[in-house]
Amino acid sequence: MKKPRKLLHPAVISWDGGMTIVLPIALQTENNMREHWRCRYKRRARQRDTVKLWWPKYLLPKKLPLNVTITRVAPRFLDPTDNLPGSAKAVIDEVAAQLRVDDADPRVTWAVKQERNAPHTYGVIIRIEKREGKCSKI
Repeated sequence: MKKPRKLLHPAVISWDGGMTIVLPIALQTENNMREHWRCRYKRRARQRDTVKLWWPKYLLPKKLPLNVTITRVAPRFLDPTDNLPGSAKAVIDEVAAQLRVDDADPRVTWAVKQERNAPHTYGVIIRIEKREGKCSKI
């Protein structure tokens, strides 16, 4: 029998240089999953809805460029080259939508990291910081 997942408690922490959002989302690798397209769609929709629900409405990007770091918190690590960026795609898409920029915009730098946590405990930490300097176009 599988043990139930424990999710991190949601929180929003603001400071002068940026903001940190802790969300109760379990990011899974999707590259090797064999599932029906509706299951994948529902999981991504739940992830995007959770980001949208906990996103502070007062935060709009007044100054770009920004650094955005998505940290996956889970008991085991994913492959950092293939599986980790794909698992965070829905969260990245919703953060970009809330910031009102495209996720390919060069003014926003994206980084995906991972941390190990207690067994059966999952979550996502979104950290948004102002980046110093001018925007460089690619």
